[in-house]
Order: sequence, then structure tokens, then C-alpha cells
Amino acid sequence: MMGVSTIIWFFTAFGHGYKRFFFVSFIIGALTFVEMTLVSLVQRGIEKEIDRFRHDMARQRGEEFSPPTPGMSV
Repeated sequence: MMGVSTIIWFFTAFGHGYKRFFFVSFIIGALTFVEMTLVSLVQRGIEKEIDRFRHDMARQRGEEFSPPTPGMSV
């Protein structure tokens, strides 16, 4: 993703003066930052969901294979 932004920056930032260079560099840098932040948040959410699923599976396995507790009626 950053590679694509770098290529876009390389082909659009040069050859049109300093003002356009800084403007294009700022815009592409800001968009890349926002994009990477959103990708990171989505990735973190997916990892949390996977951890929640694994925890639930371990809990279910523990309940299924745990020895019966004395004094509890089933």
C-alpha cells in the first residue's frame, strides 16, 4: 500500500514547482497515513475477533471435558 502511494507521489510531485511539490507530498502523505491507520484498525479488530473465538472454543472444550462437580445435579 505504501509502495503504491510512493509510486503515485513520484509521478505526480515533481516537475511543477515547489508549491505543487509540497502540496502533493502533503496530500499523499496524509492519505497514506489515514489509509494505514484504517488498515491497522481493521486488522486489530479481526485479531480480537479471532482471539474471542479461540477463547470461546477453549471454554466450550473445558466445559465439555471437565470432570463432574460433586453435589451438582445435572
